[in-house]
Order: sequence, then structure tokens, then C-alpha cells
Amino acid sequence: MIKRTKKFLKDVTGSFFGNFSKDIGIDLGTANTLVYVKGKGIVINEPSVVAINKKTNQVLAIGREAKRMVGKTPGHIVARRPLVDGVVSDFEVTEQMLKYFIDKVHRDSFSLFPRPRVVIGVPSDVTEVERRAVIDATMNAGAREVYLIDEPMAAAIGARLPVQEAAGNMVVDIGGGTTDIAVISLGGVVSSRNLRIAGDEMNEDIVRYCRDEFNLLVGEKTAEDTKIAIGSAYPLKEKMQKQIRGRDLVSGLPKEVTIIPEGDMKYQAEAFGSMGIAFLASILFVYLIMVALYDSYLYPFVVLFSIPLAIIGALLALGLTMQSLTIFSILGMIMLVGLVGKNAILLVDFTNQMKAEGHKTYEALILAGKVRMRPILMTTFSMIFGMLPIALASGAGSEWKNGMAWALIGGLTSSLFLTLLVVPVVYQIFDTIKAKLTRKKGPL
Repeated sequence: MIKRTKKFLKDVTGSFFGNFSKDIGIDLGTANTLVYVKGKGIVINEPSVVAINKKTNQVLAIGREAKRMVGKTPGHIVARRPLVDGVVSDFEVTEQMLKYFIDKVHRDSFSLFPRPRVVIGVPSDVTEVERRAVIDATMNAGAREVYLIDEPMAAAIGARLPVQEAAGNMVVDIGGGTTDIAVISLGGVVSSRNLRIAGDEMNEDIVRYCRDEFNLLVGEKTAEDTKIAIGSAYPLKEKMQKQIRGRDLVSGLPKEVTIIPEGDMKYQAEAFGSMGIAFLASILFVYLIMVALYDSYLYPFVVLFSIPLAIIGALLALGLTMQSLTIFSILGMIMLVGLVGKNAILLVDFTNQMKAEGHKTYEALILAGKVRMRPILMTTFSMIFGMLPIALASGAGSEWKNGMAWALIGGLTSSLFLTLLVVPVVYQIFDTIKAKLTRKKGPL
């Protein structure tokens, strides 16, 4: 009875004060929070930062004021982000921050107790528990009604994309803690993926780059300012540069350096070129070893024929798992050269051994397939199952490991079946060619 009475009073007061409140939309981001008011547009754009006194757990500042305090406070005052990777990590602090923003919106109105209707954007892959946490925090902050919308859908609507039409609209929403990628059609999300790599990771990369390249220690704010000033996803026509200041890790004195993005892209291009050369060198090295092993220039081509089959499987696996072709996935392909070449060598070696004992080529290939199938299956499956945990990992720094692992899994899987089918056929063809050439010109 008491609960029903409280709910009734809450509904009545909410409806009454709601007439004097404003409908608002909140983009509750890891780095920044934006507040939209119907008829006015975006009225608040402040950092999602809260300054707290650790001794008393008292909130000292919120938003822009709290951001200014970063790195300039005593030890007992900390600036904390209540959201991590787009979801609520500190319920009470999030509630205080939302209440601050709601009250700030209604400061110029006559509402003493604002009870607005609120729409909040959330990442596309949050759990029901995380959704409930956002709703409860917003209701406790003073909202009358709370509605959640996926951030990619909100971004598509805000960009005036035809989301209601029967056509695919792809949205990439790069935030502070997460990147939401979604395909939208007929008013709904058809397919989506959420990556835990976004603006904050870029800032950390800039900090790490300055430390490794210039022995310069810079703060998060300096890294973010640098990213905003000269950051680009593709080469620019105009050369841009920025002077950044920090502390020299060697001397401990202040130091200023100039960063040019074009140089960083050049390093990446050189890295990809080096990996390509290493890939070709590994194939050539395997071929020369097999030439010395078989005392022939022809049979090594049979073994090398298994490598393109593995590369096709690796690229297919990367495509199906939506992994990009990176330096580490290319490194996985280089590792495939030795792994799949070993399976083909097992077949070719045993076939040559059977032919030396007097068997015909066809009989030798059948025997090689039967005898060598067990070690090929055992080693390949052990590698695939060993790589699965790495491929499915989702922790920090897992993105580059995922690509390398999926490249190995795809290449090994395709080579497993195609080696047992294609290599014997190619061996038969090459053996026929060798026999004809031997009759005409002598032994190869």
C-alpha cells in the first residue's frame, strides 16, 4: 500500500512539474556529455569528468570546471570519469553528474523541481544490466521518463540519413571510449559491432609515441589537443605540424618538439613494405631449402602451391570476422608459410619414398595421404584450437592479436583440406611434366 501511494504521488508530481520542464536528449559519452533541448539545440557540451574529495566523498566540481582541475589538485582530490567504455562504472557519481546537467538546463526557467523527459544514447551492445543502470541513474537524477536509443541510430537520425527507407545506411560513431559501427535500414539496426577502441586509445597512442620517439612525457590533454589539431585518417594535401610541450624523460626539463603526421604515415608505409619483403623472402627461403632437399627445381613448386591456398583462407577468415589487414595479420601469414609448407612436405616426402620403392605415382600419393593424414590433422588442429582463445579475446590490446590469430586459423583450415586434395593433383601433373622433360633432355 505504501509503495503504491509513493508511486501515485511520484506520478502526480512528475506530471505537474513536467509541464514546466523541458524535453532533453543526452549523449552520455565517456569523454564528453552533450545535452540537447527541444527547440534550442545543443546547450551543453562539457567533459564527463567529476572532481571528488576522497576524504569526504564530496563532489567538488563537474564538467568543464572539473576538467580544469586535472593535474592541479592535492592528492586527496581526484578527477574521475564515471563512465568507462560508454557504460556506467560509478552509479552514484553518474547520478550526480546527470543531476547537475539537468539542473543547469532548467536554470533559466521557472521550474523549481525539474522533471523532464530524457532520451539517452547508449552503445549498441550494452547488456540489459548496463541499460538498467543508465535508466536508474537518470530517474534518480530527476527525470520523469527515460528512453534509451542506440548511439548509431541517434547519429544516423542527426545526420539526416534516410533510416526509414529500404536501403542500407552505414554509420561509424567514434566516441571517447567506444566506436559503434552499424548498418541501419527500415528504422532499425540490421547489423552492428562495438569496438573498445576510440578517442581515448588514440590519445594514449599519442602519449606513447611521444615517449618512445622523443623521450617526451605529455599529458592526456596535450595528446587530445594534438589529435584534434592535426589528426587525420588519410594523407592531407597540406603539410600540418604542431609544437607540443612536455617533460624530457632524460633531463627532466621542459622540452618542445614538432610533430608532423606525414612522417608517422611514412613509418607505417615503410613497416608494411618491410613486412611484404619479409613475406616474399620467407617463400624464397623455403623454396631454396626444398631445392637442396629434393635435388630438384620442380618438386618444390608442388610444396609452394599450398601457400596461396593458405593465404586465400587467411584473407577469407579476416573478411568473415571483420578484421582489417594489419602488420600483425601479415605477420600471421608469414608464419603460415612454414606451417602449411610442412604439411605439403610430409606428403611429397612420403610420395617420393614410395616411388623409390617401386610404387607408381598414383599409388604412392594414395599411400602418402593415408599415412600422413594423422600427423597433418593432429598438428593443424592443435594449432587451430590453440589460436581460438587469442582470436576470441576482447581485453586490452586484443585487436592486433585477433587479426593475427584469425589469419592463422583461416590459413591452416583451408590448407588442411586443400593440401590433401590439391597437392596430390599438382604432384601428379608435375610428375608427368618431369617424365616428359626427362625423356627429351635427360634428368632434371
